[in-house]
Amino acid sequence: MPLNAVRYDHGVLPPSFCPHCGQEVVDGTGTINPCEHTLFIATDDGWEFASDQFKKSLQISGYEMVSFWDRNPQQLIEKSLINDGFYFYGGLGGTFAYIGFSCLSTE
Repeated sequence: MPLNAVRYDHGVLPPSFCPHCGQEVVDGTGTINPCEHTLFIATDDGWEFASDQFKKSLQISGYEMVSFWDRNPQQLIEKSLINDGFYFYGGLGGTFAYIGFSCLSTE
């Protein structure tokens, strides 16, 4: 079952605070600070963060994992086998941001 998605339309960026612990995972300057619930943080331009739990859920290894960071975030998110999480996505100027969270700790 794919992760549940919450889309933000009309030029609105997704929330940057974890809905579970309240930690700001992306601040106003773009600094990444994942919490224990963060599965991934990405944009259409590439990946900023991916937890081990998220990478394992994709069931890829070897060469595929080497090229992981070059892949389209939306395609990989849809491959994830995590069933206890969700992600927000939305964008400005045609570029989307994706921030995923697990209901359980990813650590």
